[in-house]
Amino acid sequence: MKKKIILVIFILLLLIAGVSFWWWQNQPRLTQLTFGVGENFSPRFSPDGEEIVFISNRNNNNEIWMMRHDGSNQRQLTFNNNINDFPSFSPNGQEIIFSSKKADDQSLNWNIWVMNRDGSNQRQLTFNEGLEALPSFSPDGN
Repeated sequence: MKKKIILVIFILLLLIAGVSFWWWQNQPRLTQLTFGVGENFSPRFSPDGEEIVFISNRNNNNEIWMMRHDGSNQRQLTFNNNINDFPSFSPNGQEIIFSSKKADDQSLNWNIWVMNRDGSNQRQLTFNEGLEALPSFSPDGN
């Protein structure tokens, strides 16, 4: 009788170990994409999932950067004295909209800007006092 109980317990332990191993193997894995000094935040995938736009202060200012979905080809898109945040792609992936404010401005005067996906043609869309943040395009691109 004791041998049967020990055998049943052994089989149950094997089943639990097998299920635990299967569960562990099938969990999503996190992959670090950025390294080095500074903070990186506000990531957004491009509509095709190939690139990620994000904010980095690795150069002592919140600038907009882009990289491939695997973390390669990291490149800075903005080079200004502004605090930039909340980047987001247009539905066709050709433009990036974001909020920005002057670094020395202690108020909450954030305005909305847009640029081409390569960082060119940066243009301010709003000129208001107040907090204009978290911009996004409508599904039709307007």
